[in-house]
Amino acid sequence: MTSGETTVEFVRRCRHCGEPLSTTSSFCSKCGATAELPAGESDRLRERVQELFGADLDIERELGRGGMGAVFAAFDPALQRRVAVKVLLPEIANDRAMADRFLREARTVASLQHPHVVTVYAVRSGEGVHAIVMQFVDGRSLDAVLADRGKLPLHLAGIILAEAAAGLQHAHDRGVIHRDVKPANVLVDHDGRATVSDFGIARRESGPRTTETGLVVGTWAYMSPEQRSADSVTAATDQYALGVMAFELLTGQLPFVGSPSEMLRSHVHELPPSIRALRSDVSESLEAVVHRMLAKAPEQRFPSLREAERAFRALVPDEGETTLQLAAMSHVARANASQVVKAPRAPRPAEREIGRAHV
Repeated sequence: MTSGETTVEFVRRCRHCGEPLSTTSSFCSKCGATAELPAGESDRLRERVQELFGADLDIERELGRGGMGAVFAAFDPALQRRVAVKVLLPEIANDRAMADRFLREARTVASLQHPHVVTVYAVRSGEGVHAIVMQFVDGRSLDAVLADRGKLPLHLAGIILAEAAAGLQHAHDRGVIHRDVKPANVLVDHDGRATVSDFGIARRESGPRTTETGLVVGTWAYMSPEQRSADSVTAATDQYALGVMAFELLTGQLPFVGSPSEMLRSHVHELPPSIRALRSDVSESLEAVVHRMLAKAPEQRFPSLREAERAFRALVPDEGETTLQLAAMSHVARANASQVVKAPRAPRPAEREIGRAHV
C-alpha cells in the first residue's frame, strides 16, 4: 500500500455483508451494520466491571460500544443517582500504554466543570479493567437526532452549535483538546441542553504526545488536515471538527464523503461546497463563519471558538422557546429513552473511529 493510504489489521467480518472488520470495529464501514459480538461478551464485561466496583455501583446494562470502549448504565446507591461507566474494551485494556493514556486523560477531563461538558466523577482501575464514572445524560445523541430529522432549523442548529462551542472553549481554556468532535459525541438532554461527551482521546495541549507515531486518532469525516499527520493538534483542530458538524447540521450532509483515504485527501486539498447552494436561508455571513472554521491552515481559523459561539447564538431569537423545542426533539419512545451517553448509530459508510495510517 502506498504512502498516505490507511491500513488496519482485519481479523473479523461483518455478519451482514462479509466486509473485513478490525479488532476494534463496532460497526461495518461498508454497510453500517453493527458488528457481531462473541456470545456473552457484553455480559462478561459487565460482570468484570461489577467486580471492580463491588457494592459502590450497581452495573445495569450496556448502552453503547465504540472503537475503544463500552458504556454501561449504572446506579450509585450511596448518592442515589444514575451514572454512566465507560470501560476500555478488553483487547485494548491489555495494552499497558493505552490503559495508562485512558486513565491519565480521564483525570485530565475530570478537571472540567461546565454545563455543556459531561462531568467525570471518578476513575477506577484493577484486574485488567479500566473505567471512568461519569454523568448520565438523559436524552439522546445528536447523530440520532440527525438520523431522524436531517438538516435542522437554523435556530435549533444555532443553539446546539453555540452550546457545544461553549463547552469546548471551556476545555480549551484549560489546555484540553477533545480531538474527536462529532454529532455522536454531543448529547441533547430532556431539558434541551447540548453537552459534549466522550473526551476519551483528549489530551492536554501542552502535555506530551501519548499517541504512537503513525496512529491517526479521530473520525475520518470530521478530521482536520493537521490531525491527519497525528501531530500539531491544537484547539484549532476541535474548531475544524465543529465546523464540519455545523456544515452537517445546516445542510444535512457532510462536506466530504468517500472512503477513509478519499475523505482525508479531501480535507487536506479540497474546499468545502457552498452551504448557500445547498440551503437558501443560510446567510452569507453564516456561511463565511463555517467556512472560516473549515480553513485548511489552523492559523486561518478563528483565534478561539468564542467568535463562532457568538455567530451561532445570533441564530437563536428566543433561547427559552428554542430550548423547549430542543427538549421535545430529544425525547424518544419510552422503551428507548434511556439509551443515551453514547448509544451510537451505525456510522456512514467508510466512517472509522481509529486507524493506523502511513503518513
